[in-house]
Amino acid sequence: MTLEKERSSFEDHVALLRPNSVDPDLLDQLARERLEMAKPDELIVRTQAQ
Repeated sequence: MTLEKERSSFEDHVALLRPNSVDPDLLDQLARERLEMAKPDELIVRTQAQ
């Protein structure tokens, strides 16, 4: 991935987190990952980071 494409990807991700345009699904995903929580019907598959 080129630096320009990587930067564009980060900018798109940050745009989804702006207070006036928060993507509720992304917010839910990030909060559950950070808090290490899952919904009762979810299956968590952990992989080793590379």
